[in-house]
Amino acid sequence: MCSVPFAGMLMLNNNTGSYNFTGVYYALTSSDSWGVVLEPGDRMTFTVPSIASYDFRCVDVDDDTYSLWGIWV
Repeated sequence: MCSVPFAGMLMLNNNTGSYNFTGVYYALTSSDSWGVVLEPGDRMTFTVPSIASYDFRCVDVDDDTYSLWGIWV
């Protein structure tokens, strides 16, 4: 059996209090494309197998985007 080193977990929460997001995206900073999409009402906790830099983007109902770049997890 092969095991992957466990570095931690990350949970994404919308704590803005007044903005509804139509999508939440994340990807490794080195990636050319966005990964998983989280639709309204979804939540996600994902396992980080190793320390890495991630980018996050949220899109609200007006199609405004909010991005965080190079977040080390």
